[in-house]
Amino acid sequence: MDEATSNLDAEKESTIYKNLEQFEGIKFIVAHRISTIKNSDSIIFISYGEISSICKYDNLIKYNPKYRELYEEVISVEKIIKIKNLYKSYGKGLIKNEVLKDIDLNINEGEFVSIMGKSGSGKSTLLNIIATIEKPDKGQIVIDGNNIEKLSLKKANDFRREYLGFIFQDFKLIESMNVKENIAVPLLLKNEKPNTINQKIDNILKKLNIEYLKDKNSYEISGGEKQRVACARALIGSPKIILADEPTGALDSNSAENLMNLIKDINKKFNTTVLLVTHDKNVAEYGDRIITIKDGEIEG
Repeated sequence: MDEATSNLDAEKESTIYKNLEQFEGIKFIVAHRISTIKNSDSIIFISYGEISSICKYDNLIKYNPKYRELYEEVISVEKIIKIKNLYKSYGKGLIKNEVLKDIDLNINEGEFVSIMGKSGSGKSTLLNIIATIEKPDKGQIVIDGNNIEKLSLKKANDFRREYLGFIFQDFKLIESMNVKENIAVPLLLKNEKPNTINQKIDNILKKLNIEYLKDKNSYEISGGEKQRVACARALIGSPKIILADEPTGALDSNSAENLMNLIKDINKKFNTTVLLVTHDKNVAEYGDRIITIKDGEIEG
C-alpha cells in the first residue's frame, strides 16, 4: 500500500479493496502518480475513503488539460507544433473581425488532435495558418523548429511540400487524371525520379489496400474511394503532419467511419501527427485529444 491510500481510514480502506477483489481477472494498481497508471485501461478515483469517479484512462488524458500536461511531462513528448499568443483578424476599423484571439497551443509529435467548433469559430483559419496558407497578425508558430510566420512565399511553399500532407472535404482530386497520377502530384512537385515515384505509389496503394483503384479515373470512383485516394496522396511524400479539414463532410456515415478508421490507422502505423478540424463530435472522438474553439478562443 503506498501514499495514495495512506490518509484513508483503515476500515474504509479495507472495505474498498475487499469490494474491488470481487472482479476476478482484473489487475488493480494503487498509485498517486499519472506515470504509474499510464498503461492502465481505466482509473478509479478515491476521495475521503469513497470511490468518487471511474473513467477510461484515454478519456482522462483527452478531456482534462491538467492531466494532459502531467502526462506530457511524464513521458517527455517532443512537441512538433508550438503556437504562442496567436492573433488573426479580417477587415479594419469598425468592421474589423477578430477570428483568433491569443491562441496558445502545443501539439506533440505523433499525436492525433481534433479541433472542434461551430462554423465561424476560427478553427479552419487556425488550420490555414498552420498550413502557411494564411499569415497571423501577430504571435509565434514553430513547427519542427521552423518559425513559419516569418517564412517568405517561396520558403513557405517548400515547407508545405516537405512537412505537410492535406486531406480536404471535397477531395481536390484532378478529374482529368487517374488515381495513380493524382497520388503522384506531391512527388512530381519535388522533382523525384519516375522509378522512385512508381515504387512509392505501389507501396502506399498496398498499405492502404486500394491497389484495385490504381488505373481508374477519378470520376469513376465513389466519394469514399476518392477520400482514400486523397489519404494516399497526403501520405506519399512522407509528411510529418497531416492536416485534415472536415474530411468526412461529403461522405455518408459508413464511408465516414471507414475513413476515420483509416486516418487513425495512419496516425498509429506511421507515427504521423494528425490535426483534424471538424464540427462533428463523433469524428472528433477519433483523436487522442479534443480542442474546442469558440469565438476565436480555445475553451478550457
